[in-house]
Amino acid sequence: DVLLPQLGEQSVRIINLRTNVARCWMWLGQDAQAERLFREELARVRPAREPMDPLVQSLRYETAHALLNQGRPGDAAVLMDGLDPAALGKVALADDWPARLQFERGRLARLQGDQAGARAAFEQVKQLLQGKGEDARIPAALLAELLTPLRR
Repeated sequence: DVLLPQLGEQSVRIINLRTNVARCWMWLGQDAQAERLFREELARVRPAREPMDPLVQSLRYETAHALLNQGRPGDAAVLMDGLDPAALGKVALADDWPARLQFERGRLARLQGDQAGARAAFEQVKQLLQGKGEDARIPAALLAELLTPLRR
C-alpha cells in the first residue's frame, strides 16, 4: 500500500502485486483466500478496462481456477466464458493457453457431473499438449489420473 498513492489503483504494478499475493495464497493451498483477493482485484479493475483487456481476462481465469480448486463450480463457467488465449498470453507468456483453458473446462464439467464433457475436454488437452513432454504445465500423469475414472 506504500506505492498505491504514487502509482494509483489502476497501475499495472499495483494490480500485479495484488494478484501475486493472491497466487501465493493459492500456492499455499488457501484457495478461498486467493479467490477472495482475485475477486476484489477484478472488481477494482473491471470498471476501468475493457472485457478483453489482458488483466481482466487473467483475473477472470485466476478466480475461476481458485473456485475449481475448491471444488466449487459456482460462477466459474461465467468467468471462463469468452476467455481468450492471446489476451491471457500477454499477462503470462506461454504457448499452452488453449490447453490450460480446456483443462479448466474439463474440471468444470467434472464438477458439474458432466462426465462425457469432462472426458472430451481432457482428451483434447492431451492432444494440445502432445510433444511438450516435461515442459507441459499440465502433467501427463495428472491428465491420466483424471481420465481414468471417466473411461469406465
